[in-house]
Order: sequence, then C-alpha cells, then structure tokens
Amino acid sequence: MKVRLDGKSIRLRLSDSEAAHLASTGEVSVKTAFPNGRALMVRLEAAELDAPPAGFDDDTVLVRLPARAVRQWASSDQVGIYFDIQGLGIAVEKDLRECRR
Repeated sequence: MKVRLDGKSIRLRLSDSEAAHLASTGEVSVKTAFPNGRALMVRLEAAELDAPPAGFDDDTVLVRLPARAVRQWASSDQVGIYFDIQGLGIAVEKDLRECRR
C-alpha cells in the first residue's frame, strides 16, 4: 500500500493483491519504522458500517470503508472509493500500474 498525505487529504493506493486481501480478510496495513523506535501505521479496514470513518490514534491512521463497497470495488474495474470527512478528503484507489503487471 502506498500512502500519500497532502495537507487536507489522504490517498491510499493498493496493488491488485492488496485490494483482494482487503476484500477477503477485511484489513490491510503498512508500517513505517523511524530511527527513534516509533512507527507510523496506516491501516485500512472493511467493516459493516453505513458511513466510512477515519481517525488517528496511537501513531495509527485508521480508515474504515463499508465492506460491501470494498468487495464490489476489488472485483470490478472501478478505480477508487472517495469520500470526505469534515474537510479531510480520503481516496482509496487501485494502483493501476501495479495491477497491469
């Protein structure tokens, strides 16, 4: 999973296998370790919910998407799932370059 933070937005780009893993297991994550022993975790979850929440707690960025939308997205030509939470834009997309390899 590639993560891009840009002021008022978060963009998560998943390979085809990561999208399939998210659809089948309900989660995918990436962890970046820093030299001081701390790490930043970005976790994407598929859950049974009506609205997709996002948050940041304990060095973890957590984005939750409706499981049904994730399953449909992962098995289709749909490129991404997009939403806005109180001015924070969130994009979860397939990395098309990775998917075509």
